[in-house]
Amino acid sequence: LGAAGEAYADFLSSDPPASLANKAHTNLAEVAFQYGSALQARLEESGITPSERSAMVATAESVFKSAIRGANSMINWWNSLPQGDEKEGARFTVYYPNEFYRSLTFYYWGLLYPSGSLERDQYTSRALEYLADFALLVGENSYAGMLAYKHMADAYAARSEVEDAEIFYVHVIENAIPADSFLQTASVAEIDSRHGVIQEATLGFVRMLKAEGQIGPA
Repeated sequence: LGAAGEAYADFLSSDPPASLANKAHTNLAEVAFQYGSALQARLEESGITPSERSAMVATAESVFKSAIRGANSMINWWNSLPQGDEKEGARFTVYYPNEFYRSLTFYYWGLLYPSGSLERDQYTSRALEYLADFALLVGENSYAGMLAYKHMADAYAARSEVEDAEIFYVHVIENAIPADSFLQTASVAEIDSRHGVIQEATLGFVRMLKAEGQIGPA
């Protein structure tokens, strides 16, 4: 994933046609999100040498910087479009994905640094700001909105702001399925997605409680 991110950055530096550049920017943002998630799991494993860790962090920072620059350019491109079919069509393929991936790139960037560090505080703060904006954009009660709130809970947990994290975890767990009547009208895919975000929020909540030494509640 790190190599894929670097390859996208190299491609974008070659001044490709605008249509390919737009697609590559969005793909790079997605790769940065996937890389951050995979890297977080890898860095939690034992047996990683300091040199291996440094190499992975250096690659991640390079990919994250490129991805955020690209996401910003795509968001600015979308905002500059005149109202019409092109802008509306790009809302879900360009604008929303880049807003979401930019948020999570800042989150995973913060996780590269120790708890309580200035860098973690700064990057997770940006993630929280962008995730809150994203939830409002897509609708707080939508699946995407609930997913944003789940990631906000993760960001608060990474900042050791346990009470705020718990509020968002519990909100998602209790409200991602809005009511029993929803199950009778929503598609199977929508229901599965919402159950998935409940499961992810539950797991995040349990991990935070364990990390805080609250084994009984966990």
